[in-house]
Amino acid sequence: GGTEKVKNAVSKSGICDAASAAIMDHLLNLGKCLRKREAASFAGRSVNDIVNPLLGMAGVNIHQDTPTEILHTILLGVVKYFWGQTVYILDKAHLLGTFQTRLESINKDRLNSPMLGVDYIVQFKGSLIGKHFKSLAQVLPYLIYDLVPRTVLKWWTAIGELVVLLWHTQIDNVKEYLANLSQMIEDFLSISSQCAPSILFTKAKFHFLLHLPMFIRRFGPAILFSTERFESFNHIFRLTAIYSNHQAPSRDTCQVFSEQDTVKHIVSGGFWLDPKTRAPRKAGNSIHTYMHDHPEQHHLIGIPAVVQREVGEFSVCQVNIMLLHYDLQRHLGQVPVIYHHNKTRAA
Repeated sequence: GGTEKVKNAVSKSGICDAASAAIMDHLLNLGKCLRKREAASFAGRSVNDIVNPLLGMAGVNIHQDTPTEILHTILLGVVKYFWGQTVYILDKAHLLGTFQTRLESINKDRLNSPMLGVDYIVQFKGSLIGKHFKSLAQVLPYLIYDLVPRTVLKWWTAIGELVVLLWHTQIDNVKEYLANLSQMIEDFLSISSQCAPSILFTKAKFHFLLHLPMFIRRFGPAILFSTERFESFNHIFRLTAIYSNHQAPSRDTCQVFSEQDTVKHIVSGGFWLDPKTRAPRKAGNSIHTYMHDHPEQHHLIGIPAVVQREVGEFSVCQVNIMLLHYDLQRHLGQVPVIYHHNKTRAA
């Protein structure tokens, strides 16, 4: 088996690497376990029934079409790892107070976020998010220059330069930019190996950095395929789960959005089918009057504040179009039973 092949290779070459031996043993044991469970796992199914069909889709190359995401790889990855190490060093040396004082007094004029939230960063140092790490990566070398070992300071200096390079919105000279980025990544990994050699083996995100130049050459600046701007919408989803038991959060979220769209449809003059009379119905004039007298409600439910006509009122052009559409569907045997009157425009 594989174990014997490895032993024979070691005997022939005379090379025995103790560091990689444990990894090889783990892989061999994992392969044995997978082969034992292969028959039970497939249960009469083929490999194509189990493997994600996207992996075999024509025109899709998973390795080239799934770029490295800088928010989770850089800020919530390598920066977060070394932030934990730095905080441990400062806390052990009783220097967190000094660090907090320096962070409060630093000049924030050139930062994108003038409010660093110093008290929050120090108090909840283990629960920071991307925006905190982005700011810390830029200012930390000026705060800990005499509080941490020299290698840690060099690491923060390197990550600060790397963050500046990656958060580019425009690249004028791609060849020069990628050369500088590749050199910066190599320097960063070299410094990381001096600070914590084992972290390069245990954390795959350090390896992902090596693929960034290729993805930037293929897709453009890394910020274009970053998920950072979408993370802000997590707040919206959390709000929908306030009264949820968190047993089926996706269902509860969809239910809340559905109810909100129903309210928007009704107050904006939309029609719905009465289940008893089987006739289209709409909200009364009192609803329209209330919405007209309270424009702030338009903003809350996400509809335009300017209403150009009364609820249910159509222009002559719109009526003709509706009648023509109705006659066409009646001719085809598809008589409509519900109409929508959302966001109509004047003819």
